[in-house]
Amino acid sequence: VVVSDNASSDDTEAVVRSLRDSRVIYDRNPQNIGLFANMSRCLRLGTGRYRVVLPDDDLMLPGNLERKVAFLERHPEAAMIHSGFRFLDDDGNPDGPIVNWARLSEDTVEPGPSFVRRSIALGGLVCVPSVMLRSEHVADERFDDADGPYADMALWLRVATRGSVAFLPDALSGLRVRAASASSGFRTVKVR
Repeated sequence: VVVSDNASSDDTEAVVRSLRDSRVIYDRNPQNIGLFANMSRCLRLGTGRYRVVLPDDDLMLPGNLERKVAFLERHPEAAMIHSGFRFLDDDGNPDGPIVNWARLSEDTVEPGPSFVRRSIALGGLVCVPSVMLRSEHVADERFDDADGPYADMALWLRVATRGSVAFLPDALSGLRVRAASASSGFRTVKVR
């Protein structure tokens, strides 16, 4: 686990160091480089076969890594995997029903072109904290500011040109929406 501290003014470093676990690496940016530049930086940190970018206010639910790694190991054609998720309440506890932006009801490996078409037709199908990527497909990638507030969706579309996109409908991550979130200012459109 690599914690990329984007020049925060809180006690992130103290919290990470208090874990006293050599598998958790603290890496601080000397100055705030912005949301997408920091997320892009996270794609290049670490040495594993897979990449997960988990924003600081979101979380993984039990079984997240185990289920996704096992699925990707069984489906080498998949360049990425994402899942259902649950919103988090003010205390960080999963709250409400499973949210499924992908609109798929079972474990699925979707061909890249199909994922691209559905993403364009339906809007965002993927929640950032629910994603696991094969490192080889994002070694030279980034969340590009030029793509506007949907830089994540643009990245998923580029990855889908390199392989299939897998989906698990179970809630394996949690998304916190609050006024202080970096993404709180993005406008969203509800698709019915």
